[in-house]
Amino acid sequence: MPRLLDESTLVVLVSQSGESAEIVRLIEMPERHSRILGITNTGDSPLARKSDAAILTRAGTESTVSCKTYVSALAALEWVGDVLCGHPIQVRPSCVRG
Repeated sequence: MPRLLDESTLVVLVSQSGESAEIVRLIEMPERHSRILGITNTGDSPLARKSDAAILTRAGTESTVSCKTYVSALAALEWVGDVLCGHPIQVRPSCVRG
């Protein structure tokens, strides 16, 4: 797997909590050289803190099924796609860290 995570790879990680075991393990892999873009609902999570860039969805607290988080993550992924494809975008600077 380390060859997949070289410096030419962008890894986009999406997580409601930003602290699940698989997310934390991937972020902390010593052999990982790729850049990480984190999309999460939780600003103080390991994913938000340790990503090279983070998008906070700010969907609010989930009390049942993660519907708000899912929909806001889809919107964030669409925005990322627009950015990567060079489409014109509008963003508030307070929404993006990186």
